[in-house]
Formats: sequence, structure tokens, C-alpha cells
Amino acid sequence: MKAYLLFSLLFLLIAVAFSQQSTADSTASPKFVYTCPPCSCPHDGHHFAGPGQCPSCNMTLRVSYTGIKRTAISRPRRTVAILLFDGADIMDVTGPWSVFEHAGMTVITVAKTASPKRIGMTLEVQPDYTLENMPKVDALVFPGGGPAESNQDPEIIDWIKQRNEDTGTLFSVCSGAFFLGKAGLLDDHQATTFASLIPQLQKQFPKAHVLNDVKYTDNGKVITSAGLSSGIDASFHVVAKYFGEGRAQDVANHMEYPWSRDKDYARTQLADNFIVGVRELLSIFATKYLTSLGDRQQWTYQYLLSDQVAPEEVLRLIGQELKGEENWSGIEVGQKQLTALASHGVLGNGAVAIRIKKTEMGHIATLSVKKGPSVGKVITIPSQFTEFPLVEPHISAHPTQNDHLLVAAMVITDVTNPYQSARLSSFVSHDGGTSWTETAHDWWGYDPWTAILPNGQTAMTWLGTPNRFQHQFPIQFFSSHDGGINWKKKVQGTSGSHDGTKIATHGDDFYFTSVQFNDQMGADVVLYHRKGDGPFELVAEVDGKGKRLNFCEPAVLSDGKVIVPASDFLKRIWVHTFDPATEKLSAAHMVSLKPGGAKGYMHLVADNHPQSPFKDRTYFVRALGSRGDFQGVWINYSTNGGVTWTEDARVDHFTNDLPSKAQVPSVAVNKQGVIAISWVDAQHDPTQAKNDVYFAYSLDGGDTFSQPTRVTTTSTDPRTAANADVAKKFPGGGHYLGITTKQDDSFQLIWSDSQKGIFELKTCNVQVSGGF
Repeated sequence: MKAYLLFSLLFLLIAVAFSQQSTADSTASPKFVYTCPPCSCPHDGHHFAGPGQCPSCNMTLRVSYTGIKRTAISRPRRTVAILLFDGADIMDVTGPWSVFEHAGMTVITVAKTASPKRIGMTLEVQPDYTLENMPKVDALVFPGGGPAESNQDPEIIDWIKQRNEDTGTLFSVCSGAFFLGKAGLLDDHQATTFASLIPQLQKQFPKAHVLNDVKYTDNGKVITSAGLSSGIDASFHVVAKYFGEGRAQDVANHMEYPWSRDKDYARTQLADNFIVGVRELLSIFATKYLTSLGDRQQWTYQYLLSDQVAPEEVLRLIGQELKGEENWSGIEVGQKQLTALASHGVLGNGAVAIRIKKTEMGHIATLSVKKGPSVGKVITIPSQFTEFPLVEPHISAHPTQNDHLLVAAMVITDVTNPYQSARLSSFVSHDGGTSWTETAHDWWGYDPWTAILPNGQTAMTWLGTPNRFQHQFPIQFFSSHDGGINWKKKVQGTSGSHDGTKIATHGDDFYFTSVQFNDQMGADVVLYHRKGDGPFELVAEVDGKGKRLNFCEPAVLSDGKVIVPASDFLKRIWVHTFDPATEKLSAAHMVSLKPGGAKGYMHLVADNHPQSPFKDRTYFVRALGSRGDFQGVWINYSTNGGVTWTEDARVDHFTNDLPSKAQVPSVAVNKQGVIAISWVDAQHDPTQAKNDVYFAYSLDGGDTFSQPTRVTTTSTDPRTAANADVAKKFPGGGHYLGITTKQDDSFQLIWSDSQKGIFELKTCNVQVSGGF
């Protein structure tokens, strides 16, 4: 008995000591103590002498000072329930479980029945509750795995609908999104899921807005995340919603997890999605898997090949297999390499290559893909002329200032007389096209065109007269020293009547072409030259000999020689070479007997970049057809300064069965030799009444082109009351649209469409990864 009393007394003394250590003494001197963050656990409000974890909830103790009195805030301890079922993915379950537990939340499990559930392949978990007796919770987690994406139990779905009323957050991981979709909780909301299941989720729940480029979505109450570890990121997002972003970041740091709110990783966007099938084919011939590295823009695999099959036979067999797939084009097979263009429903287009190299280890195969293009946000260029259609835009980029862009366009002030009411406006952007400043020029006529030299000297051309339309078409040369921000008051004009204005640049030189009407009622092609900020001077002309010649812009080669095009309207096109040293034109060299011109202006561009693998290759691009006949976008190129040209080749390779509606193509080539062509087409609209802008590119110097990428997200019909006769004169938004290459080798597009019922200027940036 005495021993019992001594033991009881000792226990009492220990309890008193602990109470003195963990409970604040109001009479003691102020001091630093450590407390559990308010979460309704048994130790809320208790003070501890040193740092550590709360013995009840395991949350990290926070330091405080007893000399400062704070109003107590009662915060309920959040409870999360995770649905269990046989076959649920182990990471989908345990990833969120770990995050929520470290954040001090109570985690419980629930299942349809009370029997243990097998998670993953071998882990068995005994659920805490069944559907019938689970208490009210703050959040419900639906993992993926097993039959989650296809065989949802009706009892579980009904239970989800009931619980939706009193649950603050419903959260899915991976294919768990199908639970929420089946319950009708994804309708009219954004959602995502495991990469390969995205098409299925969209098809099964068409009212959902399924995203393929995010790691998780949050619609306020319903949160969905992509596959596997994405559930961990989304769990931190849930913690941030309940306890603040700082708390979520603290928990992530404690768990040594690199959590970020940018959600910049999305499995569906990784470039290896292009080559999953090719990788499987190549691995058949491999004895060792060496590397797998990449990101959103590119990916590379390396394999050590078996010596049982010759490398050229490996490439031949893979090439043969790919030629039977509709999403592969431009397949070229050699003894040591295979190249091709691949299309992907989510990623767009990519350039693929297999290269085999002999090493001391044996033959190593490198499988690579580079993604492209990546289409940026479509931006409307604002104008003070909101009541008038804006058409026929041209765009230039400053060669050394990546974000400096210049646009010129026609403002149609009388929609019943488009050709007699067009005035000139120019627009400048200093942030890559996000914001613009407009200059309204009181000049009336047609055909604006712009160009900027590396030193900022700028030229803008126009056919027309000042103050009002006067049925006269002399060339007007506008000048700026700062890329079109400020324009000189003096405008250089020419005599005579002309049609069309086009400019090309090289170094400190501008070259300009137009056609000038002659006394024989024909038109000659004329070439003007300007050095720096000097005047434009006529240096050469192609005599039409009484015929009405047509033209497109000149192209300047790396040695400064100028290729001057001329066309006998719709019959043929040829070029002459102008040598600045002798100021003479060469003899004519035939390009094509299919010049085009009725579906928008023809275009000529030279790749004069020193580092390009296709240096001095010159490209001729146009859309063929007349009136209601459309025959697509075509290209020829020359590798010898315009002397000889390749056969006519088609660019717009659509996989649908709709006839071509291609018009107003434009072309540009960047420093890496990538050719980009944009045009207007009606391929997205089954009735072919509405237009879109499309983009295709070539990584092999014009031999093959990617399948077209749709740039615009909304198809538009230009035939509106606000456009009136403008839509008849310019059904594609003009006789030409614009594309230019920026200093970073991306492409900036300009076009005019009628999404709001009237022609407005639109622009966006498109990036294409370079070739191999």
C-alpha cells in the first residue's frame, strides 16, 4: 500500500512538472515558447519549451512570445476521406494521404464494403468506414487505377452525388476523374486526367472542358489532377486553399518536395508522346536501354542495338511500318538515318529522326524528336477606327530587338466602296505583340508594306495620295529612324501610276518592287534601291513589252545580288538577277507555269542567313486557283541563285476529304533555315463557309512540310453586314496577310478576321523547334 502511495505521488509530481512546462504561467516573465498551430487537436493552446512536433497531430510547433496577447482563433481540424477499392493505384492513394497528414489534417479511408482493399499489387488497407457510416468530411479524394475509368459502381456514384451537398472539396487523381464525371460534377467545368485517358474523358463527358496542358484544375469545389504524382501537387494546392500558400510551401519543403504553383509540368505536353510507337519498334532491335532525356520541346532516347540485324535493315523496317500510319509524313530512310514528320492530336507536329552510329560498344541508335509549332495567344490589335474594317495587314520585326514589331494596314472608311475609301494606319509594339500604339496617316490608297533594318531605319510604302482618295497611284515612301515609332514628315513620292508594293532588306539596303503602267497600257516590273536612310532610286526594270506584268517581292542573296520576279499574270513566272556591282539584270529564268496570284499575292523569299543549312535557297510560294476554284498552296525553290527551280510541290496536306479553300499565303524563313507558311483556309468548317488561319513548316529546306496547324480557335465568316462589300473584295482579309521571323527565330503572324462581325487585326507568335 505504501509503495502504491509513493508511486501515485511521483506520478502527480511529474504531471505537475509537465503542466508547468507546457502551460503558460501568467505570472512568469515573458519568454519564447512553442505552440501547436490551432487545429482542434488536444494540445491546442499548450506551450512547449522547445521546437519539435506536436505529440497529438504531428504538426510542426510554431514559436510565439508570451509577452504578446493574441485573440484566440478557433480553427476546426480538417478531415479528408480517401475512397478505397481493389486496384486503386498506390501513389494515387498514399501521395495525397502523406501530404494531408503532414499538413495536420485528419485522414480517414472509406470503401463500399468493410473488407480490406488491395492497393497497388500487394498492399492491403483496412478501410475506416463504409459508404453508409462515414462521417461528414471536408474533402473527398477519388484515386485512379483499377476500373475507375470505365466501370464505376452505381452505388458509389449515387453516394458521391449525395456527399457532394455537404463536402467542401471533391478531388480526383488520375482516372479518378471518371468518378466525378459519372456523377455529373465535371459538366461545364475544366478537368484533366492521366495523359492517355484525356481523349476518353472528353468523349465520355462532352460537357466537360478537358485540358491537356495542366497538372491539375480547380473549379472552386471540384479539383482534378493528372496521373500519379500530379496528385501530390494538387494535394499541396488543397492545403493552400485551407491553410494558405505559405503553409503549403512549408509542408512541401519539410517533405523535400519541389512544389510550385505554376503547374508548369503536364505529362501530355512532353515531346516523347510523339515517339512512343517508334520507341517500341526500335526497342525490338535493342539489347540495352541507354538514356531517356527531354522536355516539352524535344526528347532523345538511346539504345544499344543487337548485332543480329544490320542497322540499315532496322531503319528500313521501321520506315516501312511508319508509312502505313496516317499521322506520319515525309519519311526518308537512308543507311544510317531515318527522318520523318509526325502529327499528334494534342501536341501538333514534330520532327523525328533515328540516327545509328558505330561505337566501341557497338551500334548505338539515337531516336530524337523536336516539337513544333507552338502557337501562342491570339491578340487583337486595337485601333481607333473601331467602326471600320481593317484589312490587308503587313508585319515586320526589328532584326535586333526581339519584341519590336511594326504593322501597317488599310482602314476601309466606306464599306460600300472599299477601293475608294482606304486610308493608312501603322501600329508599333514593344512587348512582342501584347500592346500596340497606332499612328493614323492621312493618306488614301492601297497596298501598305513595311521593313526595318538592324539600325532601326524603317521604310513603309503605299500607293496613293494625301488627304483624300484621288484615283492616282504614285508610290509613296515613308521613313522612320526608330522602327516606325516616329515618322518623318517628308514623304518621298514618285510619278506615274503603279500597282502593288513589296520590300526586302539586306544589311543596310532596302529593295523595293512594284509594277508601273506604261504608255502601251501594259505594266513593267520596276526595282528601287535605298541605302540606309537615303532616298529610293530606280535601278532596274523588266520590260513588259506591252503586256500587263505581275510581280512579288524581291529576294536578296547573301552576296547582295537581288532576285527580281515577274509574271505574265496567270500563265508563267520567271526571275532575273540584279547585280548591284554592274546594275544589270540577268537573262530570264523560268520558275513555273503555275504562277498563281488570283488567290492572293505571290511571294518570294531567300534564306540569306550565314548559319542556315540551306543558305541562299530561294522559295516561291503562292495559292493556286481562280474565282470559285481553289487548288491549294504550292512552292518551288532554287539552290543556284534562281537559275533553275524545283517542280511545283503542294504544301497544304490535310488529312480530311474537304476540297481546298486556301488563299492569301505568306512565307518567312528564320536563321535556322526553318520555312514557315501561313494562309487562310476553311478546312475546319464542314460547310467551308468559315475561315481559319493555318500554319505549316519545313525543316528540310522545302522538301517536305508538316501537316497544317490551325492557329485560330474560332472559325469566322467574313460575310457580315458590318463588312458589306469589303468581304467580297477581301474574302481572306486582304490580297495578302503577313508573317515575319523574329530575332529569337520564332514567327509572328498577322491577319484580319471577323470574329466580332467586322474585320479586325489579329496577331500571334508561333515557335518551331529547329531541324536536326
